[in-house]
Amino acid sequence: MKKNIKLYAFIVLAFYACKVTKEMKEPEPAVPAAFRNAAALDTTSIGDIQWKSYFTDATLQKLIDSAIVKNYDMQVAVKNIEAAQLVFSQVKYNYLPSANANVTAGINRPSDNSINGLSASQFLGSKHIEDYTAAVALNWEADIWGKIRNQKNSAWAQYLQTTEAKKAIQTNIIANVSQGFYNLLILDAQLAIARQNLALNDSTLLIIRLQYNAGQLTSLAIQQAEAQPLVAAQLIPQFEQEKILQENAISILTGELPGTIVTNTSLALVPIKDSLSAGIPAALINRRPDVRSFELALAIANANVGITKANMYPSLTITASGGLNAF
Repeated sequence: MKKNIKLYAFIVLAFYACKVTKEMKEPEPAVPAAFRNAAALDTTSIGDIQWKSYFTDATLQKLIDSAIVKNYDMQVAVKNIEAAQLVFSQVKYNYLPSANANVTAGINRPSDNSINGLSASQFLGSKHIEDYTAAVALNWEADIWGKIRNQKNSAWAQYLQTTEAKKAIQTNIIANVSQGFYNLLILDAQLAIARQNLALNDSTLLIIRLQYNAGQLTSLAIQQAEAQPLVAAQLIPQFEQEKILQENAISILTGELPGTIVTNTSLALVPIKDSLSAGIPAALINRRPDVRSFELALAIANANVGITKANMYPSLTITASGGLNAF
């Protein structure tokens, strides 16, 4: 009985010693169930709304689709995902034994005045010696300390981190393109108002001149009326320049060369929703790609610590090799 207890204790201690990586425990901070001054608890969230359901304008949707596909930062993020996926696929095969094949061929031509040269001529009937070797070596490492498991966990977390980075870039692209699109609508409205004011100032100047000719006003009123159109005319090229800069910025975001962007709508026709629910604070934060990326970075660091600790312990490696050598 005592021997069984000692054996059981030894097995438990051995398994405990083999576990060099600490399990990550997510903290449970005290977070509020609802936002401050919220009328009632609402589980619906704005994060559940698809961006095409929120931005219903056809031109804006086309610009966002082009930005998601052709944006340079987005393309880099997609390539990073592919690279991380290849690394993870490679790490998965670390559990399997590795095989190395080696094939060599050599020719040696000893001197005729040497012992090897005389022996080769007498016994082999040739003045040169051919040596051929073919060998295969197998190598397998037992994952006692969890090094391979941690490598797999680290590669998987890095892959997920690249996907979260892609989501963050996509969110920023959608926000920047939509903001630039609505800025264009604002500039179009300001430009239209500036042109209307310029036309109105021309009519006002005509009326003041008629009043001056009738002796109702002085020349100072005419000078002030003549200065007003100049101020209004000065705003028009300023708004036009800002519009060109905004169009160029949107074109670069969408991966296109700078050019004119036709909006096909006006600021007054933009639908505005009365209210949007943010939902539960903890759930809203959990949706953020940057928060998820930091959580995955912590998982990667924890796995790397386990790999470093495992490298400090002796490893069990089983090797086997075989080959053929012939003259």
